[in-house]
Amino acid sequence: MKEAVVVSGKGGVGKTTLSASLGWLMAKRMNLVMVDVDVDAPNLSLVIGGTLKNSLPIEATEKAFILEEKCNGCGNCAEKCPEEAIQILEGKAVVSRLFCSGCGVCSLVCPESAIELRLVANGRLDLYEIPSGFVLLVGKLMIGESGSGKLVSEVKERARHLARERGADLLLIDGPPGAGCPAISAVSGASHAIMVTEPTPAAFRNLKRIFSIIRHFGANPGLIINKANLHEPIKQEEIRFAKREGIEVLGEVPLDDYVPKSLAMGKPVVEAFPYASASLAIKKIFGNFLEYLES
Repeated sequence: MKEAVVVSGKGGVGKTTLSASLGWLMAKRMNLVMVDVDVDAPNLSLVIGGTLKNSLPIEATEKAFILEEKCNGCGNCAEKCPEEAIQILEGKAVVSRLFCSGCGVCSLVCPESAIELRLVANGRLDLYEIPSGFVLLVGKLMIGESGSGKLVSEVKERARHLARERGADLLLIDGPPGAGCPAISAVSGASHAIMVTEPTPAAFRNLKRIFSIIRHFGANPGLIINKANLHEPIKQEEIRFAKREGIEVLGEVPLDDYVPKSLAMGKPVVEAFPYASASLAIKKIFGNFLEYLES
């Protein structure tokens, strides 16, 4: 089974829009499972449609818990907590769940061993059935919770398990934007990593950042340039960068008013407007994508 992750390094460049269309086309050719691991702001289910079938809590982070019978209210934990998540109230330590990140400093400095770390639910996993015949998993971080990088890893592992159960040919991952912990977790273990960018200075800078992560993990890198007619000089710089670094350029997608129209309809553009200029470009990219997966 191949595992391909779609990342961007920068939000707003069209990563999820392209993931939805590639997944929609891919489902007609092979056994596919998709997963959205942009757990802080997942929206693939909005773009691709589908029916929610199941939702499960996920425990992917730890929080500090006070053993009141042991706590003597000395205040070491409150003093040393880097998140200022502990207070001493009425002679006992009290942890604020919203501020605690589970770092464990409090449990190390407590002289009475009155603090322990316990796994808690910080997210959930939603399962959707998509009209074109494949399964979509969506990871969601609960409001106010931490540990999005850990949650991405857990969601990916469950998606892999489901993909193996279903005998999938491909696990297609819609990754998070940026180049932080969630993006690192998304790229880790993938055989292929497709970067989506646009010809703007910010997108180009962040393309280089996410590529450094992809190179570190040894995934086969590919590149799609979205909104390609936005600025020709920067687009050419991005193409030169890709050639210099051995990144396969899978294609370009032009600016197209039919893309936001399809998003408003809750459908991939290749399904809503199959003959739009963006759809035709994505279909061409899809052919290159199939060859790229075999490389």
